[in-house]
Amino acid sequence: MLTDWKGPIQKAGEKLAELAVALNLGWKEQEIQRLEEATMAEDFWSDQEQAQKTLQQMTDLKQSLSNYQALARQQEDLATLWELAVEAEDETMEAEIKSEYHKLEKALEALEVEVLFSGPYDDHNC
Repeated sequence: MLTDWKGPIQKAGEKLAELAVALNLGWKEQEIQRLEEATMAEDFWSDQEQAQKTLQQMTDLKQSLSNYQALARQQEDLATLWELAVEAEDETMEAEIKSEYHKLEKALEALEVEVLFSGPYDDHNC
């Protein structure tokens, strides 16, 4: 039944909110802005090795932020799809909701792994 999906969809949204805190997205946004400003400095390329590190760090932060934003949109789209199906009393949409939910669940698990390996030394091969 369509109503059975309300709880899991809401829990996915709650988990996503928890992951946003764990990923420290506010800091990442500020750090991206700081790094972008640093790249505008006149002497940015005077130390090419440091410039490359800065650009790589900025790319990594942007990718992390982008991944989270895509997942948030996916969860919002699923919640909207579910609401439309409930309003229309269209049980035929349940298969699509189930499929999209499982995709979301898999992506959330991948993001949880990213959070687990997002410590300061996790980019080192040990």
